[in-house]
Amino acid sequence: MGNYKEHDNSTSLQNTQNIEEDTKKFQLKTSRHEVASSIVLLVCGAILTIMVLNIYSMASYGKSMFSLDSTLKDLKSFFQAETFVESSFYTDYDEEKLLDGAISGYISSLDDKYSRYESSEEYNKAQIKDAGQSIGIGITVKLLDDGYIEVQEVNENTPAEEAGIQVGDIIKSIDGKDVVETGYEESISLIKDGEDNTTVDIEILRDDETLDISVTRTVIDVDTAVGKMLDNSIGYIQITHFYTNTSEQFNSVYQELLDQGAKAFIFDLRNNTGGYTTSVQGCLNDLVPKGDIAEATYKDGTTKTIIKSDSDNTITVPSVVLINGMTASAGEIFSSAMRELEGSILVGENTYGKGVMQVTQPLSNGGAVVLTVATYNIVGKECYHGVGLAPDYEVTLTEEDTEDTQLEKAIEVIDSLIVNS
Repeated sequence: MGNYKEHDNSTSLQNTQNIEEDTKKFQLKTSRHEVASSIVLLVCGAILTIMVLNIYSMASYGKSMFSLDSTLKDLKSFFQAETFVESSFYTDYDEEKLLDGAISGYISSLDDKYSRYESSEEYNKAQIKDAGQSIGIGITVKLLDDGYIEVQEVNENTPAEEAGIQVGDIIKSIDGKDVVETGYEESISLIKDGEDNTTVDIEILRDDETLDISVTRTVIDVDTAVGKMLDNSIGYIQITHFYTNTSEQFNSVYQELLDQGAKAFIFDLRNNTGGYTTSVQGCLNDLVPKGDIAEATYKDGTTKTIIKSDSDNTITVPSVVLINGMTASAGEIFSSAMRELEGSILVGENTYGKGVMQVTQPLSNGGAVVLTVATYNIVGKECYHGVGLAPDYEVTLTEEDTEDTQLEKAIEVIDSLIVNS
């Protein structure tokens, strides 16, 4: 499930940088073990946080929230375990792996499915993905009945086009591994998984000729907001995610459809699992009235506006938002804001119900902690976490359906709104 990330750190987390500065004073007198020192820095940060929170708690409520003694006891226990491993483990071990495991275990013990630790490699990949980019060669493929892969589309100005790959080419093997034996998903991973500017060797069958082509992977922009004009001048825009480049793509296609004379809009948020607050704000800015849109509530009870509109523009034609059970987080914020602030009609299925927000905190080892820090809601409305958004018109779409009955219902609703507008 994608995560809704607020990267402008909240007031409750503004002490993080100060804590990191202070933890530098807690240097070990020996550098014998990177794992120990890294965990110590984390625990020291936690200790300082406890001290700050205890001061706040004593001033506000006259009682302490946490026990510093118990935290120091836990730190001592960690040292005992680390010393025992270093002195007695029967073979060599990977210190970096131990560090990743220790931090991952610490975060996972919160029992929050949205909080997690990302290793340096995982964090780098996440940054590329959240920027609306991917590592690849620029092709769209499909699985054939015989287990091989056919190239359906070759994107312009991509490594695949430069290497001479063509629509209709059959991919037989990747880096010497037969596609049928490897399997479809793993074969796709072999093409995509790799650093920027690395090569992948692909065996192609074109007509009766077998070709060996080396293609250099590169960073490719992902289209997360695409649109088209439907019958009766209905503008249709699908938003698949709220990456950092989504709002620019959305505003471009939205304006293009307006220029073409769109009389109404269908915004398809089905399977949109979330993204960034800034991206949602950029998409809603010219759709809903000026003012606060969504707010977050933090552990100490304080609230902060996380999304607002500062534009005098609003959508002036009827609109419908398509939703389903995989519409979550930022996807739900967009859908809820359009209904509550602009009167849009929701069509489809009850949404996922993710009304909690995560902040990503980079660590000194190159990794990062993604932590749930607040609940959020449309201003003046209840948080829908665990509940979701109920559609105004419920339409269930099954795998057996040969037609998109949800889109058909959305068009039916829009047509009636156009007549009555």
